[in-house]
Amino acid sequence: MKKTFKYLSTLIVAIALTLVLKVPAQASGNLKQTKCTANSVTVSWTTPSMYSSNYKLTGYMLSADNGAYTKSDIAADATSATISLPANYIGYLRLYYYYRYTNPYDGSTKDDNSFCDSTYVNTGISTPKKDHFAATSFLPTTKKVSIEAATYNSQHRTQLQIFKGDSSKPFKTVNFRGSSEYISVKKNTVYRFRIRNYYQNTDSGTTTFSNWSPCRAFVMPDFKYAGGKKCYKLKMKKVNGVSKYVAKTSKKNDSGFKTSKSFKAKNKKSYTVTIKKNVYPKKTNYFKLYIYIKTKKFNGMSDCIGTGSTYIRK
Repeated sequence: MKKTFKYLSTLIVAIALTLVLKVPAQASGNLKQTKCTANSVTVSWTTPSMYSSNYKLTGYMLSADNGAYTKSDIAADATSATISLPANYIGYLRLYYYYRYTNPYDGSTKDDNSFCDSTYVNTGISTPKKDHFAATSFLPTTKKVSIEAATYNSQHRTQLQIFKGDSSKPFKTVNFRGSSEYISVKKNTVYRFRIRNYYQNTDSGTTTFSNWSPCRAFVMPDFKYAGGKKCYKLKMKKVNGVSKYVAKTSKKNDSGFKTSKSFKAKNKKSYTVTIKKNVYPKKTNYFKLYIYIKTKKFNGMSDCIGTGSTYIRK
């Protein structure tokens, strides 16, 4: 009688555990990213504790992006693994464990899997390209320039470095609060600038940076202009590092610009340039002044374009 009661009690407990416990093991709670490359993430975890000897751990599976990326051939004694993911990936990675349940009464077995833990992961960040950022707005009155940057992922952030001329030491390093930042600069000074993207993973407590982008450059010119008879004049100031200018003129403020004059920058404190070609007498003329920079560390057009408008007499 006692043996029968003990058997029934054990059976009831076993059934209760099977019904009540939705998972056969206690989740580890320690899944954590330990390394990332351009196309992979490595994570580690602690082995989950099985609730009963009837359950045997047989392996693990990693899954990201709702099963779009998986790694399922992970051994039961493993405590870390690497999964391939796309570049610039950010999202949840889930760890599942495989187990085998052996019925203690009839010896039958059942293979299944269960969720163990999850964590936020990220792969490496691609190097920003030159067309991913630019100096877009210039405010000569307040001596400020707006620099805008795009990212590969909306959760990436941007870090900016600005250098004066050919200096190797950054003049300023700024972490963007959004997609753009206004920076105070001096007029008639060449600046090089570059960006890199980064991501702060609060789950792993790590920050991942991309490589620095190639440099762009700008100079906020300080020039004056005035309309004349069938021409307009530009009064320029010397800027170290500027090699030439190209003036383009139009009778509209937003289109139709034609090249009026290309001229070399002079080694003078100030000088005047007369623009006669492709001008429109008896009208307000709009012009854009393209600036070319040539230094030891940069050779190309400035992001800054000087603009203005003036009436030209007949």
